[in-house]
Amino acid sequence: MNSECDIIMDLAGVYFDKTAAYETNAYINEHLKHCENCRNFYKQFSQYKSDKKINSGCEIPKWEGNYDEIAYRLKRRKRIMNLIGLAYGISMLSIVAWAIRKANQ
Repeated sequence: MNSECDIIMDLAGVYFDKTAAYETNAYINEHLKHCENCRNFYKQFSQYKSDKKINSGCEIPKWEGNYDEIAYRLKRRKRIMNLIGLAYGISMLSIVAWAIRKANQ
């Protein structure tokens, strides 16, 4: 077993969950074609994960969202938070100015 096999074993989870990048999947597929030790490891790993998922009673749904919509919502949320911060800053400056004016009278 070499360092390449260690990498494959580290990436087994994302490969099994189908959350790895395309290039990562291609790399793992190519390695599994040529390495019997890693094939055996992955076979045992996937059996374990499948049994664990069945026995847990709940399956985590794979989210297939619209990334443009998420980006839009995050930008909108950032704008709103900036406006709230600006309003808070202005109100604090107003209170300080009022307190200074009141102290000088």
